[in-house]
Amino acid sequence: MIWAAGYKVIFSHHIIQHVLTPRSLKRTLGDQLRWMKSTRFSRPLGHVGSGLTFAVPFGILGLIGGLLMGVPEAGLLLFGWSLLNRILQCVTVGWSVVRDRRAIRLCWLYPARDLFGFLLWVLSFTGGDFDWRGEKYQFQKGGRIVSYR
Repeated sequence: MIWAAGYKVIFSHHIIQHVLTPRSLKRTLGDQLRWMKSTRFSRPLGHVGSGLTFAVPFGILGLIGGLLMGVPEAGLLLFGWSLLNRILQCVTVGWSVVRDRRAIRLCWLYPARDLFGFLLWVLSFTGGDFDWRGEKYQFQKGGRIVSYR
């Protein structure tokens, strides 16, 4: 669309890698919640739909449903499948695609990350205010960001 509007498009010759910087858990959680809220305000329907991508919460629901319906084996199977799904995803993407050797050794953590991501997704529906670099902002409809100055 930029090119079609008459602007020149130039691609960089540099490849950007992921860089992890040391930071506190509070700051990391705040950033992830802010990103989730950003998606919620800029693409609301897509954000709602992204809740369907978390496997472990559905596995837990399946486990509870199986227990309540008197078929604990079915509930355990659904829960186990959700855990296996996330572990396989971690190995497939982390090791096979990204070539991160830690993906195999630490794949057991990914189901917990999936559940944690779901909790952040739920929290993203709580207000539109956020702090960034010491200043307060608010998300508006359409993804617009307004400062509290």
